[in-house]
Amino acid sequence: MDDGDDAKTARRLALLRFAIIGDLLAAPPERGELATALRDLARRPWSLPDGSPRRFAFSTIEDWFYKARHATDPVSALTPVPRSDRGIRKVLDDVLLADLRKQYALHPSWTKKLHAVNLAALVRQKYPGRKAPSYNTVRRVMKAQGWVRQRRPKTAGQQQAAARLASREVRSFEATHTAALWHFDFHDGSRRVLDADGK
Repeated sequence: MDDGDDAKTARRLALLRFAIIGDLLAAPPERGELATALRDLARRPWSLPDGSPRRFAFSTIEDWFYKARHATDPVSALTPVPRSDRGIRKVLDDVLLADLRKQYALHPSWTKKLHAVNLAALVRQKYPGRKAPSYNTVRRVMKAQGWVRQRRPKTAGQQQAAARLASREVRSFEATHTAALWHFDFHDGSRRVLDADGK
């Protein structure tokens, strides 16, 4: 996703937030009635820009209300700001990433948990005093790199299939929407039935 798509999504979220609290801004509730109005909004389901239903917590809606109440441009005040450290790995830097890459190349059949444990042991041994990355960090980085667990082929057929997969291009089908692509694989044939005469 590029920055333009991120900006459009952030703008849509800001407009949704403004729509949720807009009535409170246009006609502020009487003194002592704000909490009741916020609770009513928190009970309602809302549709996110992608169409999925979502409920927001009382404290979240309250935060939006106080952000937008005195802002000159409430929609801008409600626009989510991207994190300043977005896309930057803090604990797992390029050196540890190279170590993890070597480890994955040697043991692609290991689970992510096993990779995390072994990387932590390597950090203790090779870089004393340095903090080892957490399991969630290792899992997230491995997912971003496309490093999935590759099970060891056990039978001769599985070994042949793995060799074929490694040497040839294998394509799969993709669809942009759920149920946009259907595949039927069936056999229409005769079925033998035994009748009362034994034929």
